[in-house]
Formats: sequence, structure tokens, C-alpha cells
Amino acid sequence: MSAGKAGLRSQWRTRREAVTAQEAVQASVLLAGRLAALAEFEAATTVALFCAFRGEIDPMVVLNEPAAAGKRFVLPRTHRQPRHLTFHGIPTPPGATAASVRSTLMPGVFGILEATGPEVPIAELDLVVVPALAFDRQGYRLGWGGGYYDRALAELSASAVTVGVGFSFQLVDELPREPHDRPVSRVLTPSGVSLAF
Repeated sequence: MSAGKAGLRSQWRTRREAVTAQEAVQASVLLAGRLAALAEFEAATTVALFCAFRGEIDPMVVLNEPAAAGKRFVLPRTHRQPRHLTFHGIPTPPGATAASVRSTLMPGVFGILEATGPEVPIAELDLVVVPALAFDRQGYRLGWGGGYYDRALAELSASAVTVGVGFSFQLVDELPREPHDRPVSRVLTPSGVSLAF
């Protein structure tokens, strides 16, 4: 690709932020249904989600799905020095919904809502839902540039599954990659695209 990652980030951020609130809600509901239907989701005991930020698709809607019952869910917490993520439990008693869980969260260092629950060791995560500005058809992602998720993905157990989620337009043929970039196990979009690697 001729454009650098900085230019691509600006391009995809602008495109994503053009999505209307109604379109984002509809896409998030569709995505949640597809995520809940994955065999990997059904098999997982501990699932890491993320809280939507700056127009991202919202994977927390999967908490409204019957398949979410009985699972342990966590959210990432961002640390600047050194740059890394930890994962913390969120309260999901019977009847919990995405809205009820969101009301328990607090803004983190970048203004993203984060969990206040106890830390869960990254080795205990069975499935991690991963955000990005764009994904390609080999599972590589274009993130915000901080490397937070790349570091976290490198620490997962060998059996953990990583699922990149985004709007359909965020899936492209190829993205530039660097040696430290970590591909996800699969990419899922609201339109039904489901690529496994």
C-alpha cells in the first residue's frame, strides 16, 4: 500500500465516524447475533469484550443474547506507563443487559468506559473480541497506533480465540503490516462475513 498507516488511520476514522447512531445500533444488533452464534463463543467460559468508542460497532450488545448467560465477561483497562491492557470483570447477574452493565463502568485514561471489577489474568481469556479501524482478509488489523492490543494478543494462551469485529466497510483486501502486528483468529461483520484464519 502506498499510504502510510497514519494516513490510513485518518481515512478509516473519518469513514467510521460518518456512520449514524441508528446505523451503528442496527449493525451492533446484527453483529451480536452472529457473535453469539459462533461455536467458539458457545465454547468459551471467559469472554473479553470492548466498550464502543468514537463510532465503533458495539460488541457489548451480545450481553442481550441468551447465549451470553452463564459466561464470565471482562473489559480491557488501558495503562499508559508502560503501555498495556489488563482485563477486568463486569457484573453480569441474571437479567443483565448491555445497558445495565454500561451503567457500572467508569471512564479510563482515554475516556473509554472501563470495568471497575477485579483483574482477570489474561491467560484465562478464552475468546477476545478485538476492535480496529480496519481488518484485512488475512486477519491483520489497523489499530489506533498505540500497540495495546498487539501486546495483549501476544500474551494470550495458545488456545484463545481472537475475533475482530467491525462494520462491513472496515474489511479490506490487504493492510500494511509490521513484524509486531498480530492477526486475529477470525473477522466478523454484521453483513454475515465470517473469515477464519
